[in-house]
Amino acid sequence: MLLINGCLGFREEYHAKKSLDELANTIESIITVLRDGEAVEIKTTDLVPGDVAFLVGGVVISADIMWLRGDVMSIDTAALTGEPIPRKYPSEEYGELMLSGSTVKAGECYGQVMATGTNTEIGQAQADVMKDKAVKVESVFYQKIMLVVQAVILTSLFLVIAVLLVLGLAYDGFEDDAKEAVLSALSIMIAAIPIALPLVLQVNMALGAAYLAKVHNAIVTSIPALQDIASMSILCSDKTGTLTTAKMSIIPDSVFVADDFERCDVLLFASLCSNPDKKDDPIDRAVLQAFEADEAGKEKLKDMEYKQESVIGFNPEVKRTVGFVSDKNGKTWTIAKGLPAKVLDTTAGGVDSGEIQWTCQEARDKSFITMLDQKGVELSKAGYKVSKNGKRLD
Repeated sequence: MLLINGCLGFREEYHAKKSLDELANTIESIITVLRDGEAVEIKTTDLVPGDVAFLVGGVVISADIMWLRGDVMSIDTAALTGEPIPRKYPSEEYGELMLSGSTVKAGECYGQVMATGTNTEIGQAQADVMKDKAVKVESVFYQKIMLVVQAVILTSLFLVIAVLLVLGLAYDGFEDDAKEAVLSALSIMIAAIPIALPLVLQVNMALGAAYLAKVHNAIVTSIPALQDIASMSILCSDKTGTLTTAKMSIIPDSVFVADDFERCDVLLFASLCSNPDKKDDPIDRAVLQAFEADEAGKEKLKDMEYKQESVIGFNPEVKRTVGFVSDKNGKTWTIAKGLPAKVLDTTAGGVDSGEIQWTCQEARDKSFITMLDQKGVELSKAGYKVSKNGKRLD
């Protein structure tokens, strides 16, 4: 029985590892390098120090690369530093070394590979993580199962001793047939021990890991972690976006409006300040979906014949989107959507690089600002993300 269970366990773990390896191979990226004076495409895993790599927008940097020549690069280092604003390379502040794990946002350049694998900054961190994983860890769930197993064994041991004493002393089993009394006791002991339980748990976890790899493209690197997370009722995370699906939605009943405006105005102006072509933008998509369900807003759009002329896209530095809209009377409106403080006053937190700067009258009204902050706190406590819209007549 132990041999059969061992073979089954090995088979399922092998197939699970094979599924994980196949998934890992599908996400290998390609990079262009100069070798022997010619540009060739190779797997990022084949990079070696000294290679001259060609970096373009959208490429994930898979080695520590020193900038050689080309454009001033805009590099997203959020994976390493958490900073939302891309860094410029080369620059006096950040130097010329672009770190592995970063993403090229804009620009094209050639750079020399300085370090790969565990010799990179992010690689050293991953090596430390893998070193911790090399230590055998038992999940809380597994520990609890083992406590149950130990309790069962101790109970069965007590019963075996009791049966042995009863058979041997009360029924003279030791004098008539001591061998039969001992065999009866041992049969109870063997039957009570859950020999295959730990292996069954391991096989189930291997099957689950293989299922996650095939169906959800998720790589499970720690079976104990899988057991622990499966037993959680509440998981708290402080990293926004890591565990979320970015499927935002707007609840019209929670929309707060200032004087002289209605709730439908907020959705109307927000939609006029959104780009319908940005299908992958969670905020614009949520705004447009909410506006499509708002009949009052669509009626106003039709009556006033609002037309979006142009849009200045969102920038993490200015923290707002600006749209220019005309109406049937020939008037042009400037509409802003974004961080409340930046919509009220573009100089809030410091002057930014936005093309258009303004300060709303309400920004000078302390009572209005206090009321707006309190409303924002109420919505945030309820789990809502707060955004603001504003408009002006040019």
